[in-house]
Amino acid sequence: MVDILEMPFGNVFAVQCAFARLGVMTRVVRSPDDVASSSALVVPGVGAFGATLAALRDRGVADLLAGRVAARRPTLGICLGMQIFFAGSEESPGVAGLGVLSGQLARVTTAEVPHFGWAEVGWSNQSSSQWAFFSHSFAAEDVSPGFDDFELAMCRSGGSGGFVAALRSGAVSLCQFHPELSGRSGSEFLKNWIDVVRGES
Repeated sequence: MVDILEMPFGNVFAVQCAFARLGVMTRVVRSPDDVASSSALVVPGVGAFGATLAALRDRGVADLLAGRVAARRPTLGICLGMQIFFAGSEESPGVAGLGVLSGQLARVTTAEVPHFGWAEVGWSNQSSSQWAFFSHSFAAEDVSPGFDDFELAMCRSGGSGGFVAALRSGAVSLCQFHPELSGRSGSEFLKNWIDVVRGES
């Protein structure tokens, strides 16, 4: 069973459908108890950095989410659900992120903003690349030191100097792209995460 966190603005249904195509059962959760006890939690997200963090803090789940990723407990963050784990974002000046990753998010330098559509993603430990679907205006340009155990994937698209497309460490995966909208490559990304989660349970 995979839990999907109910977000203020989110693509929960699309994420549910993506897991259903893999034969994986899901349920939508909201409470701090559910976030703390979940054996596999997905944090989707579409919307504004500041407003989303305010809502998560009001619900009492923000620190629990940070603790999960810091402890490398099975967690998948998608798009804004990845961004909230950074220290902050130019989108919402003065709003503190969860700070598990100490980098700051900046406005993307792609030819068109928002960066919308398919782009190539390359993992640092793989010679081949994959294509994934993006929809965002802000991203991390790099990952600060202290997280050497994360595998890193970068995207260089439309004149961009490059930004972080995904990070993963054990059963924690964080992606700027939308695997639920990324066809076969997205399904493979979700299946790989599920396989790791099952291997750790």
